[in-house]
Amino acid sequence: MSELPLWNPETHPHMLSLLGLSMYDAMMWLALGSGTLAWVLSSLKWRLKWWQVVLSVVAIGVVSTFFTRALHIVFWAWGTYMKFPRLFATIFEGGHSIQGSIIGFIVFALIYARYMRLPLHEVADGLSWWPPLGLMFVRIGNFWNSEILGTRTELPWGVRFWISPDHGAFARHPVQLYESAFCLLLVIAMLVVSALGARRRPFLLSAMVLIAYSAARFLFDFIKETQGIVSGFPLSNGQIISIPLFALGGWLAAVCIRRK
Repeated sequence: MSELPLWNPETHPHMLSLLGLSMYDAMMWLALGSGTLAWVLSSLKWRLKWWQVVLSVVAIGVVSTFFTRALHIVFWAWGTYMKFPRLFATIFEGGHSIQGSIIGFIVFALIYARYMRLPLHEVADGLSWWPPLGLMFVRIGNFWNSEILGTRTELPWGVRFWISPDHGAFARHPVQLYESAFCLLLVIAMLVVSALGARRRPFLLSAMVLIAYSAARFLFDFIKETQGIVSGFPLSNGQIISIPLFALGGWLAAVCIRRK
């Protein structure tokens, strides 16, 4: 066990610290930047004015931030927020749900497509790049900060996290890197499908993200220790939220297959 690596971010300085940025901050900026770039590229076919594109990016940020915080509060930190109501006014003090972001994107797509009189499937598929790209970078930041710890493992690639309840006494699944690698594979699959003509299949990219990520999240939560468990229920909160998102993805896939 002692031969396995001991991960302590405080003993791993990086060049970004010279700029006053933590590794997590850098990954968050990469997540936001990559998602924004994908959305802007998707918006080119609509021939929008530059200010319309900028406003859409701002609106996406506002809507997704609201839902990502709302789901985190309701499903993971309701007791804490009830005890300290002042926390409701905080936005950037941690606590975000990627599934909340996905719900926020769905709400934005419905409103934006109707308001701008754009095809809903084009807006939805344009937004579908954001979750896997963003999570791919964010989970690296989570690993760096020793957040969202995995369960104990005897596998040779287990990692001993110094910032953990056992201070690295036991190896754990680097589940943060599992999710990051999975999102990278999902993005590659989306690129391949796009090259093969995904535009001829409305909602195909959206269905891919909803089905693939929900299924992966459901499985990965079995090897996480930081997920809240509903009292008397064998599934985590993250798994419960994944079920309706998976069902929505399945329905979109059926629509995609039937639609000529």
